[in-house]
Amino acid sequence: MKIGLVMSSGSQLYQDAVKGFTRFGQIFLCHDSVVHQELRNCDLYVMMGNDVKGRRAKEFVYKSGKPFLVVTGSLFNVKNPTMVRVSVNGFVNNMSQLPDADYSRWEKIRKYYDFNNIFKKREGKGVVIALNAKTSPAQFDGLEDWLYNTVKTVSENTDQPIYIRHHRKRKQGYTNKYNQILEEFKVHQDGDTKQGGIPKQYAAAVTYTSTFSVTSLMYGTPHIATHPGNFVYDITKSEPIDLDWYPDEDSLTYHYARLARTEWTLQEIHYGQCWETLEPLLRSNPQQNYDWIGV
Repeated sequence: MKIGLVMSSGSQLYQDAVKGFTRFGQIFLCHDSVVHQELRNCDLYVMMGNDVKGRRAKEFVYKSGKPFLVVTGSLFNVKNPTMVRVSVNGFVNNMSQLPDADYSRWEKIRKYYDFNNIFKKREGKGVVIALNAKTSPAQFDGLEDWLYNTVKTVSENTDQPIYIRHHRKRKQGYTNKYNQILEEFKVHQDGDTKQGGIPKQYAAAVTYTSTFSVTSLMYGTPHIATHPGNFVYDITKSEPIDLDWYPDEDSLTYHYARLARTEWTLQEIHYGQCWETLEPLLRSNPQQNYDWIGV
């Protein structure tokens, strides 16, 4: 079996994670900017990062119909990662494929990150609308239209203050429509930080596909996930109307026991535990919803 490793610029952690798959087949290593003939001849791929559009090799992989893995940021410790997320045939929920729940794996992840007092609804103030990083392909086009419609719907269904939470990696200017949102709905602006820990407690949160959804829901914030690609879409409300609803603990535990099987250390990748878990999905090669990223 020939495996194509598609590299991007990024931290040593992600580079080492991709290269950790070298023991599972013959390897062709390339950068994401060029589609080599040898890349075309690979049987499956391991790609670094979720910035797909405009990256020729990654776009080729998505269009190839062959199975692939995506190595990207942790769902549970985005700020100071010591693990990586490894997804099958995509990088978000309902595009990538999740393995079945593994409760022992979730307990291991919970202890590893020292998650305590979770899956209990908590009281907070304000409704936060958390934006994706600009580099995320799940940002899609029409961000400001989505933001306007979301703020409008939320404002019609609550008297709570509304906050727009900018991602710390935001490097994007806005049009006049963004200023219209600020003025028309009197929303507040909030910011992501580089610090980890328990997320600020809001009365409710609304996201598109931001990883903020994972930790905020876990620590007791009612959540609206408006796109099927959101990591918690299957267990939350999808319309920003019922802002007080929170899943039961059994449902949350089951869902996070599935998410836990996407989270891996470098050692687990190198010694094969990750491969053993995800290889059946690679064999079945389910593929769907690639139109979300326009490839």
